Amino acid sequence: VLMPEMDGIEATRMIKREAPTTSVVVMCTRGDPDHLLEALKAGASGYVLKRSGPQQIQDAVRGALIGECPLDEETTMELLRRLVEESPNGCGH
Repeated sequence: VLMPEMDGIEATRMIKREAPTTSVVVMCTRGDPDHLLEALKAGASGYVLKRSGPQQIQDAVRGALIGECPLDEETTMELLRRLVEESPNGCGH
């Protein structure tokens, strides 16, 4: 997400604007639920951590290419917990 000229979220927005059918998998050093949410809003197809193993990264890229949405599980769960806590009705109850 953090890059010298423009951040990965803005780069994702630009890529999706210019080439909407392109799959973008965002890679981050650490899982951050805010970055995950912003990446998805920008049009990212996936979100993986750089510390993931080579096979996991390869699987994420391949998955994004066939329409899957590969997401770092821990970061996704943290985001979902936060969204549920912020929801006025909790988990739909």
